[in-house]
Amino acid sequence: HSVPMRKQRQFQELGHEVTFVVGDYTSLIGDPSDKDKLRPRLSPQETQHNAATYAEQAYKILDRSKTQVRFNSEWLSELSFAELIGLASNFTLQQFIHERENFRLRWEKNDPIYLHETFYGLMQGYDAYMIKADFQIGGTDQLFNIMTAARKIMVSLGAKPNIAIILGILPGTDGEIKMSKSLGNSPDPLEVIKEYGADALRFTVLYLAPLGQDVLFSADKCDFGRNFANKIWNAGRFLLMNAENIKVDEKLKDSHIDFADEWIISRFNETLAEFNNAMDSFEINNATKIIYSFVWNDFCDWYVEMIKNRLYADDEEIKSAVLTRALSIFENTLKMVHPFMPFVTE
Repeated sequence: HSVPMRKQRQFQELGHEVTFVVGDYTSLIGDPSDKDKLRPRLSPQETQHNAATYAEQAYKILDRSKTQVRFNSEWLSELSFAELIGLASNFTLQQFIHERENFRLRWEKNDPIYLHETFYGLMQGYDAYMIKADFQIGGTDQLFNIMTAARKIMVSLGAKPNIAIILGILPGTDGEIKMSKSLGNSPDPLEVIKEYGADALRFTVLYLAPLGQDVLFSADKCDFGRNFANKIWNAGRFLLMNAENIKVDEKLKDSHIDFADEWIISRFNETLAEFNNAMDSFEINNATKIIYSFVWNDFCDWYVEMIKNRLYADDEEIKSAVLTRALSIFENTLKMVHPFMPFVTE
């Protein structure tokens, strides 16, 4: 649902007002638009329970001051049987069977298609007429309801047909069927966070999703983000553990510098410049790759290993200089990682 709502938010930012329709009455039928079988009907009690929080959820994306929330039971519950027949007279059964792929496939398989399922398109079309909106936004699964049913009903009732904006739908975890709460084929973020951590989920999604591309998500991919969080945690624990026995002295941060220090400082500055360019260009996916490469490869796998001999040396001043410098670089590195992994970096 957030996909069309984000498009609505764009319209709001351009000065338009949004009418957010809660389908509390249509849910009594169940939307068959993308279903290859009959969708269970909800009871009035279930519908009221589900609808109770819809508006507040929508306000997480939509501008409250530019949003009008309407429940389609306002007008659909008032339709008479004669009015419903009038709406239905605009369509043929052939249209529902041949223009809607899910109905056609069920027809070819000799699976049942119940008459009440055709009412959903009529009801959604009547919604468009009642709210008098210039645009109607929906997913590709609503193509018939918006492009055919809504516009035809509006014309039949003497209204100007609205403009349809059709957006691609998000596939579920199987990569094929539409992501749906009722089908249970969408990952539960709270369950993923419980198993892998919020940092791991956030970083994995950002790292694996290049701009403009769809990526099939599965929870086990969060092992990637969790391993990265563990890498950061272990590096920090190693440095802080040594800080218990070695004095940290900011005055020595630029002392006793050898080739390993010069190399990591150079790599840090290069990484910071690349990271800032990526962030300034809103290339978030690229930014995560830049910081991942530096943390995992340059800092942890190489630099931390190269300074161990000097951390275990006898000269206390050298040990202090090396640890102070490593902690400074590590802290500044955490500042780059922080937007993506705020908990472990904090």
